[in-house]
Amino acid sequence: MKTNLFKNNKYKVILTAVIIVCLSLIAIIGLSIRVGSLQNKLNNTQEELEIATDAISEHHFQLENKDRLIKIYKDKYELLLSVTSESEEEAPEETQEDPVKETKETTVPEPVVMGAYTEVTPEEVIEPETEEEVIYEPEPVEVVYEGYIPGDTGFRSYEPYTAIGHGSIQETILWHATPDENGLMSINGRPLVAIGTGWGYWLYDEITVYTDEGSYDCIVGDIKADAHTNWTNKVTAANGCVVEFIVDPWAMDPAVKGTGSISSIPKYHGYVTDIVKTGEVNLG
Repeated sequence: MKTNLFKNNKYKVILTAVIIVCLSLIAIIGLSIRVGSLQNKLNNTQEELEIATDAISEHHFQLENKDRLIKIYKDKYELLLSVTSESEEEAPEETQEDPVKETKETTVPEPVVMGAYTEVTPEEVIEPETEEEVIYEPEPVEVVYEGYIPGDTGFRSYEPYTAIGHGSIQETILWHATPDENGLMSINGRPLVAIGTGWGYWLYDEITVYTDEGSYDCIVGDIKADAHTNWTNKVTAANGCVVEFIVDPWAMDPAVKGTGSISSIPKYHGYVTDIVKTGEVNLG
């Protein structure tokens, strides 16, 4: 009798232990799902915060450069006026000999006094013949704004190297790059950049970027999509960026990263005037 009771108690203990283990597993699984959901929400919130930070940085940059942008558009307007005035001054003047006109003498009688005023009554007044007025219209002049790329705001955005597609040619170039003191992914001291198709250059090309403040050397490490550039296919439509730098975000200066623009580094400040290919990088 005691043996059967002991066995029954043993089964009850085992059954209770199994139930406790199952309940514990269910609780752990539910907690894991809850933690995963919270982690996803945290990641989404962080991404939204980064987007908002970038937008604020870009807006702050444009506000800081407002006076400079106004000066640029003012210079362009004055250039347009000067070119138009020069074309008008250089227009050939048409000279025509005045034809000899035969006019009849006009006889004017003596004034007739009528009350408080004097009235002159000519017998005949012959109006001179009028020539057809010739109006010269200058030919339209195509104005080319030298020195600035249409749409360039001076903003120099950046993209993390982790955004480069896996297995792409761009990734092959990245294998040979290391971050410099500013966190810019570089090869032989030349930072990797992305430019638009309108420049006509391709991956591996070594280029020199000329600005109104100097120049700097780069290597084309990525190509911007035409859908993201303006009608020139040289400038990013969203922020007016001509040269976009590829960076290691963990090696960047926090102050530069906070502005959202590499142009906060003095070497890369200025408005682009031209980009010239100087060679091709040999990665061996």
